[in-house]
Amino acid sequence: MGRPFIANPEVSDAAVITATTESGVFAAENLLDPQPYRVWRSSTVGTQYLILDLGGSTRVRCIWLGYTNLTSDAFWSIRAADTEGALPSAPFIRTYSSFWPDPSISGWSRIHGFHWIPDADTVEFRWWRIQLTDPTNPAGFLEAGRLYVSDGWRPSRGARYG
Repeated sequence: MGRPFIANPEVSDAAVITATTESGVFAAENLLDPQPYRVWRSSTVGTQYLILDLGGSTRVRCIWLGYTNLTSDAFWSIRAADTEGALPSAPFIRTYSSFWPDPSISGWSRIHGFHWIPDADTVEFRWWRIQLTDPTNPAGFLEAGRLYVSDGWRPSRGARYG
């Protein structure tokens, strides 16, 4: 059996978030609400940035963006830095890659992006930028219901039954 990952939402839920664009009541801060029906919605399908200020240098082990309308053409990238001004040139934590974990997956599981930072990597920054690109989205906007950024713990061995 695989090793579980134990996380808590306190990292992202205490953050301040902004977005390149927002549409009316669909503000970026809705992404920090545990209720995914309170969504963030962009006003265009152009490249969007979600900027997260964690308030101080914080260790991050996973990033999950869920309940989206992103298509199979969507890509995302993640950068992190000590200052907001350094984000555009900061090294990539995740380079431009398909938002869907596996194009062959069908159903609702396709609409969640997940990035795991391996055990050996220590990533501690205050500022995080998630770039979303989905220029062919037929809805005319990008939408997501929950952003989850977390530290966490993963045991060195998985459970074994028997």
